[in-house]
Parts: sequence; C-alpha cells; structure tokens
Amino acid sequence: MNNDRCTNDLPPLKDVDVQEVNKLIQLYEILFNCLKSNKNDHSHLLERFECYQPKEPFYKKLQHYSDLEKLVDEFNGKTDDMQKNIDININPHFKSSHGQNIDKLLSSIRNIIKEFVSTVRLKTKKIKLNKSATVEEIQSDFYIILSKLLKKNLIDRIIPAFFLGMQKGNHIKIYEGILKNINLFLSELGVYTLKIAIGQKIDFEICEGVLSDQNKTSRYELQETIKEIRQLPYVFDDKHIVAEGKVVVWRYCND
Repeated sequence: MNNDRCTNDLPPLKDVDVQEVNKLIQLYEILFNCLKSNKNDHSHLLERFECYQPKEPFYKKLQHYSDLEKLVDEFNGKTDDMQKNIDININPHFKSSHGQNIDKLLSSIRNIIKEFVSTVRLKTKKIKLNKSATVEEIQSDFYIILSKLLKKNLIDRIIPAFFLGMQKGNHIKIYEGILKNINLFLSELGVYTLKIAIGQKIDFEICEGVLSDQNKTSRYELQETIKEIRQLPYVFDDKHIVAEGKVVVWRYCND
C-alpha cells in the first residue's frame, strides 16, 4: 500500500456505483489531456522573451578610466530611448475598450520603467573607479554595477510578471509590444538569454529555484529537475550573469 501523502492525498473510494466511477474516469481523462497540452506547456511563450547578442558586452567597451563618462552618457541614452519607445507603445491603449484594469497595469509598467531610468541616472553619477586598476579590473567593476542595475530594477521587476500575465492569456499583444522594446534595449547592451528546458537538471550557476506548492513528486529521478520556467537566465557572456533564471523544480517527497 502506498502511504505517500505528497502525491496521493485523496481518500479511498467506498460504495460508489461502478457506472459513476467510469464517468468520473472519462471526465478526468478529458481534463488531464486538456491540462497536459495547455496548462504546463508555455515553451512557445519563452521564445518571446529570448534576447540575442548582436553587440559586444557593454562593460567591455570600458578600456580606460577616461572612457567612463562617455559610456555612462551612452547607457543613459539607451535607457531614455527604451522609455520613449515603451511610452509610444503604451499610449494608444490608455482609455481604450480594455477598461480600467488595463489602465492600472499600464500605469504600473510605466512607473517601473520611469523608476528604472531615474535609478540609472542616480547610480551612474556615483560610479567611481580606481584609476590605477587594470583594464580587467575596471571592466569587472563596471559589469557589477550594470548587472545590479539591470537585474534589480528592470528584469526581476518586469519579466516574471509579464510571463505570468501572458500565461493567463491576458493582453498578450500589449505585453509583446513592451517586451520587444525591453529585449531590444538589453540586446543593444550585449545582454542575451540562455536556453533552458523543462526536464533538465537545474544548474544553480545560472538558475535559482522559486517556491511552489505544486512541485512534489514520488519519483526520485525527478528531484531537482525543472518542472516550470518563469524566467530565462540573462547574461553578458558565460562568466558574467546579469539575472539568474527562475524555475520551479521537482521536490522528491515520500513521507
């Protein structure tokens, strides 16, 4: 007898009519097939979040201490361009037939982008590099500054929320328009996404697990394999991560 409460919490059936059981089995088969094909298969959505690397990593442009001011101005210009392009994308949807909920959503997105631009302005004014440091050292310092700004103030605040919203099928076209501008901005900086897949073992170098109450399994071989992807990893290159991927992993439970 299986005593695994993690995967079998239903009480045993007693004194149930056989025909009713058969109807229930058919219903669950239909429901299971529907869920299996739609609920957890969001791989097509991940493609919309992919960034490619047409440009060299922005931090590598810093070849000398004297380059800093010019690069800060360039970085600020790119953030301004992203904000303008997102505003152009958002404005037609305000006061539209979508209703007040979409207005609140768009206002929230606009505020996040505005706060990101303001934070970039503030933080980049305070950058101080060691004039006697090597090129590798100042590039490393510049990378740390840029990655923290992008991860904390843009990627982690926008991307998981967009992915969950698109999973629900809400306002996908609006999300896509804004996302294209964010992807373009990141690609211009030389930031790109790494490919990960459901069923792979989690790589803790590039991914972090997120909490879930739907990830218990009695199959030991699934332990720490990816069940669900909520954010792809963003990197400058293999050794310079900007933002870790966010995934739900299977947790073996045989209580």
